[in-house]
Amino acid sequence: MADEWRVSLNFYGGSRYQRATLRDLLRSRVGDGIVISAEKSHVYLYAGTAEAADEAARTASEVLAQQNVGAGLLVERWDPSAEAWRDERTGAPSAADLEVARPSRLRSAADVLIEATVSGYLDCLPP
Repeated sequence: MADEWRVSLNFYGGSRYQRATLRDLLRSRVGDGIVISAEKSHVYLYAGTAEAADEAARTASEVLAQQNVGAGLLVERWDPSAEAWRDERTGAPSAADLEVARPSRLRSAADVLIEATVSGYLDCLPP
């Protein structure tokens, strides 16, 4: 992954228009070396170095304060061995990666429950 670092902004409410406006403000304020992407409640700023990520985080904090918008801000680094983003301060998996992983865990639990139910039902049938 070329952009090893990212600043993750997790918005506390706000409209889609407000997030789009913030994304556009961030694009106008960060350097050309920062790539920005947006999802429903997240904006990500991707950087190639720790210094660039820190500068993007400072800029994002300023823009959020100027616009009076609350958002969680996290600097993360790509962990190629785990294929996951990690919180740079703690080394823990990012909240966004955990959210993505949650449905697969639920699916696995549902599969086990269905298999146990079917197996139990079949065991009750006469031979």
